[in-house]
Amino acid sequence: ASGVCLSFNCPDRAAVDQAYQALKDQPVCRVQGPPQHHDKFPVYSFFFQDPNGYTLEFKNWQIGEGQAFSKKKLLIVVDYQNDFVSGA
Repeated sequence: ASGVCLSFNCPDRAAVDQAYQALKDQPVCRVQGPPQHHDKFPVYSFFFQDPNGYTLEFKNWQIGEGQAFSKKKLLIVVDYQNDFVSGA
């Protein structure tokens, strides 16, 4: 797969960091580096590739104090042994 990036909006930087910690040592998830701020966009994020080659991103919009892009919580369950992904 190529040309596709699926982004997950996190409620804060801590949630991005938590997702990174959970995925960074998983060999099946090719993490492309630690979370960082990006020059072109007001986001704090990191990217990784799933076993099918899709690029995924966990991010938090950095749009100003007291403002948030999304307040929803995100839970992702990935079971690589059974090729199952669930999000809520």
